[in-house]
Amino acid sequence: MNKKRISKQGGFTLVELAVAMVIIGILLGTILKGQDMINNARGKTVLADLKGMEALVWTYYDRKGKFPGDCDADGIMGAAEAVSTTGSPVAALDNTDPVTGPIAEDVACSGATGTDSIDTPIGDLREEKLLPWGQNNAEVSLHAVNGQIRPTHVTDGTSDRNAIIVYDVPQWVGEMIDANIDGSIDGEVGRIRYFLTDVTAGAAWPARAAGELNVAVLYYFDKEI
Repeated sequence: MNKKRISKQGGFTLVELAVAMVIIGILLGTILKGQDMINNARGKTVLADLKGMEALVWTYYDRKGKFPGDCDADGIMGAAEAVSTTGSPVAALDNTDPVTGPIAEDVACSGATGTDSIDTPIGDLREEKLLPWGQNNAEVSLHAVNGQIRPTHVTDGTSDRNAIIVYDVPQWVGEMIDANIDGSIDGEVGRIRYFLTDVTAGAAWPARAAGELNVAVLYYFDKEI
């Protein structure tokens, strides 16, 4: 008589499945927490880059008695900045290396001469050796997430005001900077503003959409509001 061989198929018990789900949950939680920590560190680095640029501007002022890029000594830095709706600057900084030739007026003020432009604040900081001389204006102004930080001025209503602008950062980074410097998240008031192409004095931070927005952040560093 032939004996039938009965094969047993192994399977997961409910306990094993529960343990596996717990392990997967722990791993996902660790990954998400790690990503949050990375993002938080990047945001803090952008903030440090902004405060570092402010320190360089004031150091230049202490040495020269005027702000970098204030070629005509009228108290205003460089040409007025503008921003696109995507948070990027409208005009690009100089991306040539002036080490290979004479300093042009659009790169640095060259002492008492020169013309205010978006390049002169960065160029003056480089000429004073406060920023690396061996790199161009576009390179030395990059922040931690590869946008630019620019000392400049904006038109606030009918007056011109000095500011530092951080371009091309995720909105949550802008809000983090706002909370850190102003103590609240409100892009319309305080020293930190949400910088728009048509509202230079500031605007409310936009509602969070499905995708993260890139924004430009305006910092009125030289006067309390």
